[in-house]
Amino acid sequence: MKTVENDEGIVKQLFALIVDDDPIVSKIHSSILNSVGFIAQVASNGKEAVDLFRYGVTFDIVFIDMDMPIMNGIESR
Repeated sequence: MKTVENDEGIVKQLFALIVDDDPIVSKIHSSILNSVGFIAQVASNGKEAVDLFRYGVTFDIVFIDMDMPIMNGIESR
């Protein structure tokens, strides 16, 4: 489990979002991130990613494909 400690000494788990329409690429990225301790969540397009943020889900890092159907990486900024 990947954690970081802030200035107040609070330890926090790190979360990653992978946004890609290719399930194989998403699985590879997810496996790599999990292997170094991140909790990874996958969205299959930019709209799903934007919806997650609108619902209040936060991530420490986001990996987003720039060429996807429905809403690509550029449109979801």
